[in-house]
Amino acid sequence: MFISDKGDLKSSLENLLDNKSRFYLSKIERINMLEKLVELFKKYALQNQNPEVIDLCEFIKYSIYKYKSWTSNLKVERMPKGIVYHIPSSNILFMPFYSWVSSFLCGNFNFVRLSNSIEKKEIENLVTLLDQVLGEQYKYSQIFFEDKFENLNSKIISKYCDVRIIWGNNNTIHEIKKNQI
Repeated sequence: MFISDKGDLKSSLENLLDNKSRFYLSKIERINMLEKLVELFKKYALQNQNPEVIDLCEFIKYSIYKYKSWTSNLKVERMPKGIVYHIPSSNILFMPFYSWVSSFLCGNFNFVRLSNSIEKKEIENLVTLLDQVLGEQYKYSQIFFEDKFENLNSKIISKYCDVRIIWGNNNTIHEIKKNQI
């Protein structure tokens, strides 16, 4: 789900915290959803002549393959970490999805902050396709949001997240580390 309003982000976080077990997807469900997502992304890429989305699809397919290979060798299924907060860099337009894919495969709930310096229309379009695959029940467990409020949203998410994945330079990392987990 794409969120640009601070109130919506906070209510989505509260909803997720209150209903974590309801949003859990099995390994097979997550893989099936990503496979469906690849097909929708491919159609979108071909319609919009966007080769970067095709590259993303190949990354997702490879990630699924590696995840299946890795989990087939495990004697006990690994548990998700919980709420993962992604802060992707802005130098690659679809970096938010590259960061999100592996965390989603592992069963985590994800909050992905979008940089204020990128054009968000393409991201919004892909998130709309993601919401179609997730369906009404699960779209609140995978949130992509803008942080227009001087890192206020980062402070809110950092307070409740279990893991942060930070892509960026030392200044970005230092700023985010000010918000305690």
